[in-house]
Amino acid sequence: MMDRILIKKGMILARTNFRGIQCDLCQQRFAGNMHMHEIIARRRTIGDKEARELSFQPELCSILCPDCHLIAETEANERLLWLRNFNFYGEARVRRMHKMLTDTYPINHNLPEIVNE
Repeated sequence: MMDRILIKKGMILARTNFRGIQCDLCQQRFAGNMHMHEIIARRRTIGDKEARELSFQPELCSILCPDCHLIAETEANERLLWLRNFNFYGEARVRRMHKMLTDTYPINHNLPEIVNE
């Protein structure tokens, strides 16, 4: 698996344009100091190296500004981050990576369902 720092750099590059790096939660752009946020909290994969490495794959993470990183773990914000990842990477790809993680390390975590209106 790729190193977490290299994954973060790739995620930041994918969200960067001439105006800065876009936060996945507030959608504002910043010059730097962005955080990589594991949507499935790191504490949930303690003790399993393979699960830890899977949990920081881009499809299961977000890039956040420092202020949003402080509030990211609410249920509403977590749902929004998953939906943004569905849009950014494709829903099937995110669900496939999530299944790989939950098959490797049995945690009680579900992805949001998309309701077509």
